[in-house]
Amino acid sequence: MLTSSPAWTIDRPADPKLWPGGVQLYERYLVGEWYCLDRTDGSTVWERPSLPAVNYIAGIHDGILLGVRLKPGQRPGRGACALRLADGQILWSSHLTPISLDGSQFLCIDGTVCDLRSGAVCKKVSPPKTLACWGRYEDSFSWSASASDPGQPGDVSPCDVTVIDESLFGGDMRGIGKDGVVLWQFSPTENGWFCGQPRHARHARQPYIYWVATKELPYRQVTDKMIEYIPCTNYLLALDARTGRLAQKIDLGVWSGPADFGGVDERGAVICFERTHIVYFAASE
Repeated sequence: MLTSSPAWTIDRPADPKLWPGGVQLYERYLVGEWYCLDRTDGSTVWERPSLPAVNYIAGIHDGILLGVRLKPGQRPGRGACALRLADGQILWSSHLTPISLDGSQFLCIDGTVCDLRSGAVCKKVSPPKTLACWGRYEDSFSWSASASDPGQPGDVSPCDVTVIDESLFGGDMRGIGKDGVVLWQFSPTENGWFCGQPRHARHARQPYIYWVATKELPYRQVTDKMIEYIPCTNYLLALDARTGRLAQKIDLGVWSGPADFGGVDERGAVICFERTHIVYFAASE
């Protein structure tokens, strides 16, 4: 689980020209557009006021960050570059239109496959018939716990549980045993929680699944197509995948608008509020 109090917090200005991609964890770094912090204390590793023709972090692999251009609706646009996370150096910049990143290579809209580190063309394939939308979330995810933590006596071993979340915005979760039997079900709404951000496998760390929630609806409907956010208390919740029960609830304070949960790993978790306030929690021992 996580420590109940943040290891550190920091406020950074938000650039309205950038796609609101939030922050994310990578090894010893915490990365945003366009800066890199040391996750130990939040100190700045490097910072850039802007990058040529890009406005979104598409992905990170082997210490290299791929920046791309997004148009409204998360549609891919012309423009890409790669940065070295260790020092922020730009390795290359071009007018390519990447649409997906797979390890050390990325695919462009015209079927060109390029090397992430150099930007050089590796091969040509048939252009994809459908365009992938850049984003960090999926409509649903299935996550299998590992055997790294056997749990308490009487509990199901996490290696025997697959957690399925079939709702984009925090719906019911089910724990499925290896024999296909439903071991538990958990509904945030039925338990009095509103989850505004979709969950992703990045929000799971053995044997817990994390998300940010509120006890009251954090917005009101102004029109059929418009909402207004209401300041309310946010909480970081941890669900035990072995039992389907909440194992931790951390008060994050009162905020207005959706919280960007940047992810959790074996070292800690990061959350960004209102695009400006970053909170980092270290993993408890």
